[in-house]
Amino acid sequence: SGNSGSSGGGIYNYCGTLTLTNTMVSGNSGGGLGNHIGTSGASLTLTNSMVLGNSSSIEGGGIHNDGSLTLTNTTVSGNSTGWDGGGIWNRGVSTLINTTVSGNAATGYFGDGGGIFNQGALTLSNTIVALNVAPSYADISGSFSYNNSLVGVDPRFEQNPGPGLDGVWGTADDDMPRLSSISPAIDAGDDVLAVNSDGNPLLIDLDNNPRIAHVR
Repeated sequence: SGNSGSSGGGIYNYCGTLTLTNTMVSGNSGGGLGNHIGTSGASLTLTNSMVLGNSSSIEGGGIHNDGSLTLTNTTVSGNSTGWDGGGIWNRGVSTLINTTVSGNAATGYFGDGGGIFNQGALTLSNTIVALNVAPSYADISGSFSYNNSLVGVDPRFEQNPGPGLDGVWGTADDDMPRLSSISPAIDAGDDVLAVNSDGNPLLIDLDNNPRIAHVR
């Protein structure tokens, strides 16, 4: 938290393999996570994690990806950029599973993709991308494939993402994107897709509640 840099103010991964589990990356400037490919490639995996309230003056307020990116059971909220990709900027291969990208912003005059700006390969499974803000393509800019996901549809959260009364992301009073009882996302996922990078079933969500509540 609270770090700064020209790319990946929180963490910068160049040509390496980085795995983060039960991790919060918050309040960094220059972007939260930078994952950049070189001659040997770069791989970034986040599981049961949160990327909150990071900012960048250029691309990718939360995550800037040129390599291979996998997000599982992860929330990306409250991130912002002065250009494209408030939550995630992707020019590599990105896979999002049971992940929420909401409440992010691309604030530049020509900014695209408040949630995700994509120039690579992007696949969404059991994922919500909604309630992001940008002058163009508020939720996703660019092509993508998806299964059992909500994109650009109001997911009816209990409360929309926000930093809480203290105005600081990554603290106990954050308004996190939890589903209300009338959310269209309830029972809309596919249990088969709810697996981590090792192929094991996702048993709990970020609140330690059962991930699969109703067996079909």
